[in-house]
Amino acid sequence: MFVGAFVVGAIFTPPDVVSQFMLALPLWLLYELGIVLAPMVGRSPVASEAPGGGDLDKDLKRTEAGRE
Repeated sequence: MFVGAFVVGAIFTPPDVVSQFMLALPLWLLYELGIVLAPMVGRSPVASEAPGGGDLDKDLKRTEAGRE
């Protein structure tokens, strides 16, 4: 990602090193911050389960068969 941030900085800025750094470093730091914060913000295993402990495969098959 570090190299990719500098490639993006080289593409989207004028041809000088200072502008490239001014775009690439915040881009890279925001990416790293997202990696650190994602586990804290993500869903817990309990919240991602179907309500009532339902079986999603059975529900899907019943819905596809037209029996809701």
